[in-house]
Amino acid sequence: MRTMPFVLMPALLLAAAVRTAPAAEPAESRAPDDAFSWLLVTYEHSAEFEEDPGAGGEASITEADLASPPLVFGSEPWQTAVGLGANWTRLEFSGTSSADLDLYTLAIPLDLLYTGEDWSFYGNVTPELVSDFEELGSRDARALLHAAALYAWTPAVDVVLGAAYDRIFGKDQLYPLCGVIWRIGESWRVDAVFPEPRVIWAPTERFLLFADLRPAGDVWNVEEEGYGEYDLKLEGYRIGLGCELGLMEHVWLHVAAGASLERSYEVHVEGESVEYEADDTFFARAGLVFR
Repeated sequence: MRTMPFVLMPALLLAAAVRTAPAAEPAESRAPDDAFSWLLVTYEHSAEFEEDPGAGGEASITEADLASPPLVFGSEPWQTAVGLGANWTRLEFSGTSSADLDLYTLAIPLDLLYTGEDWSFYGNVTPELVSDFEELGSRDARALLHAAALYAWTPAVDVVLGAAYDRIFGKDQLYPLCGVIWRIGESWRVDAVFPEPRVIWAPTERFLLFADLRPAGDVWNVEEEGYGEYDLKLEGYRIGLGCELGLMEHVWLHVAAGASLERSYEVHVEGESVEYEADDTFFARAGLVFR
């Protein structure tokens, strides 16, 4: 699954909108723009799940997530960008017949940006390979789609409206991108945007605290000996608290921890599905982000 979206962060649009906002804007916010690149590792502690009536097991999740700095072409108002994303997810099982799994995602986000005085627009197509890479076929190749408009309603409030076709809820699904981004004074920013709301407090220019809620689902195509080929779908949410500390120009240390909720595993093969519900547990995440 993805620790953060692979797409070029829509906050780049946000930053452009802030730069072009009317001169009467309030004091500049210390809350920085979202990261454009990162290297993060997440551990989700083992949790029990029910495999069959009266029988079950435990599963833990380890992730490593990389997003390269995007290459940006053109100049405002129109710009394009291309990047590279990679993810490794390891599922470790105990107390069950299921074998441990190493799952991979490779992505190439392709972005189109338009920046105007009041309106900004963002579009993205991201081809992906999602597989255990035991064998590669057409079922391993998929694409994500994102599009959003951002309107500078006031110097402190931006309105976001768009849609995405993605797998962060554990299945290929079309869902809205909508909400408001509110910069409160110099220290606070509230991203009340579905599906990833967040609150940031930046008491200084090189340190911030945040609280957020993130969907933590994904889908992979798996080829497993004894089971054949199937789709493995993960669903769940992570709610956490964290901090970021600026180590040097453009480089920040990221640390977060919290609860993993509503986790489930679904095996889908030849039109039939079996779903396993897991107990709630905790997670921890650390690494570097670049902005």
